[in-house]
Amino acid sequence: MKRFFRKYQPTINLRKKSILAAFLIGFLLLLIPPALGVVLRLHYFMPAMIIAVYQKPLSTSIWIGIFCGVVSGLFAKVDWMGIYALANVAAIACITYYRRYFFSDSFSTLPLLTTLGSCIATFVIAISIVLLDKAIVLSMKLLIYDAILMAFADGLYALMIFTLPAFVAQHFTVRRIATED
Repeated sequence: MKRFFRKYQPTINLRKKSILAAFLIGFLLLLIPPALGVVLRLHYFMPAMIIAVYQKPLSTSIWIGIFCGVVSGLFAKVDWMGIYALANVAAIACITYYRRYFFSDSFSTLPLLTTLGSCIATFVIAISIVLLDKAIVLSMKLLIYDAILMAFADGLYALMIFTLPAFVAQHFTVRRIATED
């Protein structure tokens, strides 16, 4: 039995995930909460950008991040269009550096890097807004809520939407293979 689980250990490989599918899921989830009257400040495109970092060269990943930032900026309630694109570029630069410490086929990689990227993007957005608009004051409550709690919510979003369905699908596939042997 131990040999079976070593042989058929379920994994999620970020090098084989579809960037377009992750982007479309993020886009749909970007549209649904405001239609229901719910305000969630999640970075819905962060998993797609992390998948792009693992699959594409840095320049292509940055362009994908800029595109995702422009789309996020269109639906955001801020007056400055390029803030989300700037935040995504900063997050991609950091994720590109830290990706060498995470395996692309580990279950924890996508949620952890989503949390890290969301935290960095939120700090860049907050600092940019404070620098551009002197009337807004940066408070500790805002930083804790937006940068820490919502970053963990982004990691939970990546876990629930992208990682767990792959794990469940692979688990049932492994069970079916085990019963056939």
